[in-house]
Amino acid sequence: HGQKPKPIWYPTRPTYQIPMNIYRDHINRKFSQHLKSSHELHQWSVEYPQDFWTDLYAYTRIIPPLPPTVTTAYDPSVPMKDVPKFFGGVRLNYAENVLFGRDPNKTALIGIREGQGLSGEVWTWGTLTENVRQARSALVRHGVQPGDRIAAIISTSVWSVGLFLATASIGAIWTSISPDLGAEVSTPPGLSWIRADKV
Repeated sequence: HGQKPKPIWYPTRPTYQIPMNIYRDHINRKFSQHLKSSHELHQWSVEYPQDFWTDLYAYTRIIPPLPPTVTTAYDPSVPMKDVPKFFGGVRLNYAENVLFGRDPNKTALIGIREGQGLSGEVWTWGTLTENVRQARSALVRHGVQPGDRIAAIISTSVWSVGLFLATASIGAIWTSISPDLGAEVSTPPGLSWIRADKV
């Protein structure tokens, strides 16, 4: 009853190579802190949220970088329960941030479908980027614009990720529906269907 539970796993990397420790050391240097654990890092992020969020934006190399005029992450007069707008006026593209700067020869996705071998369908970052480019081009040719909604009846696969990124690259909104929901799907107003064999 009074025994302390034993950890079931310890990191195998040296502590100085663990990404959270590297980030905590960065915060300690940049903000003259002496944080010794992830719990202390979390507490600091809660006590200094503007420093935390603006630094994290830069540390994770989000594209584009914050303009020099943006010095706060959100309006501190708006309570968190009201969900303040973060980084108002800053526009970024999710797909660009996912695809930028990747080694084109490294594995990006492995998709395994029912009835397929465990080796699955492997896409490198180069393959993913090219398939996103082609799908984006096809969507644009079909008239898809920022803010449009794109839906696909598609199984979980590498192509569902590729089509999502192609849609996001335009600034359109993506949703996918699993084929096992059945044949009868109604189309709400303002939603377009594009046959995958036509894209």
